[in-house]
Amino acid sequence: MNNMRLLSKVKAAIKPYKRLPGFLYKKSFHIVASLCLITIIATIAWSLRNPIIREPDNYIVENEEDVLGQTNIVDEKEESKDIEEEQEIAIIEHSIPIVENVRPIVDKQSNEKETKPDLSVMMPPVVGKTIVDFAVDELIYSRTLEQWQTHPGIDIVADEGTPVKAVLSGTIVDTLYDAKLGNLVVIDHGDGIISRYGNLKSFSSVEKGQVIKKSEVIGAVGKSSLFESEDPPHLHFELKIDNKPVDPKRYLPKIE
Repeated sequence: MNNMRLLSKVKAAIKPYKRLPGFLYKKSFHIVASLCLITIIATIAWSLRNPIIREPDNYIVENEEDVLGQTNIVDEKEESKDIEEEQEIAIIEHSIPIVENVRPIVDKQSNEKETKPDLSVMMPPVVGKTIVDFAVDELIYSRTLEQWQTHPGIDIVADEGTPVKAVLSGTIVDTLYDAKLGNLVVIDHGDGIISRYGNLKSFSSVEKGQVIKKSEVIGAVGKSSLFESEDPPHLHFELKIDNKPVDPKRYLPKIE
């Protein structure tokens, strides 16, 4: 379209020159035609070097308020995300228990299980029948004293002179004469376990501080207890755990 318009302009421009003489007309025609050709070439060259850029029809230019609004929304989301991350970190930090300077309780308990004597392997100090049972929460009648009283052990009947043996290995911590229990031997088995052997005929074969093995003889059955003198020959046996009397029959086998 542009080229056709240019040709029309060229014809209009040379029309006045047709009235000139032949040679002048031809020269004028060539001059004007050359100028028009140069103009066309220049126009085409300019068009090729500077293409017209059109914006797409669906292109929408956002106003300044929309852009600022979206920027604020993005900033608020980023700020909210940072706050949530800080809260999660705080929760994790508070939920982690502090374990510094804490003693290994589990290891300690396992060590105690390894070193604590096994009461289930206790052997009876003598073989016989129980004639007086353990009683600390109730009273039993004493034929010797003719009164009701507690009894923190058991009395096992046996012939006088019957060997009395240590129920577990341990160390003798006392040998003495007690007015209530007569000749008495006390053995410490460790970890708060104590055994007491009373109404013995004698204990001349052992002494305080001596290390005793399980089943080793520590004395003999007698009648040395004044508080139980009306009873037949027997061994008065007590068992304490953490200084508290317990019923020996719970741990001793072959005791009736």
